[in-house]
Amino acid sequence: LFELVESQSWSGCIDHVQKHPKDAKTWTIKKHPDGSLKWRLLPLHAAIINDAPYNVIIALLKAYNDGAKCRENQGMLPIQLARYKNSRFNVVEALINAYPEGGNSNPTQLPFARPSFNKT
Repeated sequence: LFELVESQSWSGCIDHVQKHPKDAKTWTIKKHPDGSLKWRLLPLHAAIINDAPYNVIIALLKAYNDGAKCRENQGMLPIQLARYKNSRFNVVEALINAYPEGGNSNPTQLPFARPSFNKT
């Protein structure tokens, strides 16, 4: 599933997650040569980073709604990543609906500049 998301094979991603919903719970980990953690992402995080369309986000949330509550290795929730990436409004809204408390996260506490919403 992670490879489908990374390659932006959106129809393949939706098909896969519908057939194998447990894969939406699988963390993918990348380590530095010294063995220390470089990054850790769920398919939901990766989908947001790769600007997945709304229907992909919905399919991932349907398979693993609690993914909206999971923080990646830098401590960012999916909603925070979506704000940082200026994700479409419907993506942000879906993430807030999945985890309303995440919508209260303070964007000024992120390790990046304050994000804004892209409403297209």
